[in-house]
Amino acid sequence: MNKRILFICCLLAALSFSISACSNLQMEPTVTTEISASVAPIIDATQFSRISSEELKSILGEPESADEWTYETYPTTTYTYNSGNDEFMIIDDAVVRFTHYGKTAYKSNGEIFTLFGITPSEETVKAADTGVVLRYRLVSDKIADVWILDIEEKTFDIIKITYNLKYFSE
Repeated sequence: MNKRILFICCLLAALSFSISACSNLQMEPTVTTEISASVAPIIDATQFSRISSEELKSILGEPESADEWTYETYPTTTYTYNSGNDEFMIIDDAVVRFTHYGKTAYKSNGEIFTLFGITPSEETVKAADTGVVLRYRLVSDKIADVWILDIEEKTFDIIKITYNLKYFSE
């Protein structure tokens, strides 16, 4: 009888620990993503969501360079603009990711969205915050994922705005 009670207590303790550990794995709910009207956007990144390469060219003109390569198993083209500071990754003739390079200062995490013309949805979640990387998921109906990389003292060097996660196993 005592062994049975001890077994049940151990089982309940293990179950309680498992539930507690699983609840800590959830993504953090949205942090305040206030939109700042006083900040001038660098670019409206939402306009490039899943558009064709021809639509991209009609908005920005001919790219400075176009590199064809294979990402995973997908034939991919990368168009470069703005002296190499802006890259557009195109798979299946649709823009799937926009990457901006360059030291960019910001005052708050929400201001990062404003800098790129993004209005985050209520479902936006902060998926990572390591001090040098911020990552948001479920950003809006046009943007699936935003990565902010190489953060140091309220500046970042790279932002990756992903429109379609289908091609990425990140």
